Amino acid sequence: MATYAIGDIQGCLQPLLSLLKQVSFNPKQDTLWIAGDLINRGPDSLETLRFLYSIKESLKVVLGNHDLHLLAIARGHSNLKRSDTLADILNAPDRDTLLDWLQIQPLCHYDPEFNAIMSHAGIPPCWDLEQTLSYAEEASSLLKSEFANDFFKVMYG
Repeated sequence: MATYAIGDIQGCLQPLLSLLKQVSFNPKQDTLWIAGDLINRGPDSLETLRFLYSIKESLKVVLGNHDLHLLAIARGHSNLKRSDTLADILNAPDRDTLLDWLQIQPLCHYDPEFNAIMSHAGIPPCWDLEQTLSYAEEASSLLKSEFANDFFKVMYG
């Protein structure tokens, strides 16, 4: 059983698959930590999200700014930018399943076995572990609640 960590996949499915093949990743026994930005920029955002969803039991995912951007667009609080590669996700028949799964991912993950914390963005050096996890949980709880629209409205104006 191995644990691997990667960040900023950004919709680049083929390089991800190549990397997983190189380390002989086995989703039945290994764990993959993903430090946000699963989608956007690359050519295969939809297929990347579908692949990750298909192995979700083997993942520890935290949201990145591109993931939050997609969720804000889907809720009508942001607009697609010319450089976004998110239209396929927004128009996909399984869109709701994928977005619902994405939206319940945390902003921060801590593993006591490794004594390691994963987040997409930096953590202020003045925060200790307890504060970091508390603030991340507070924001993540809002994302998972009936107040998610308010969260995105404030975040994206």
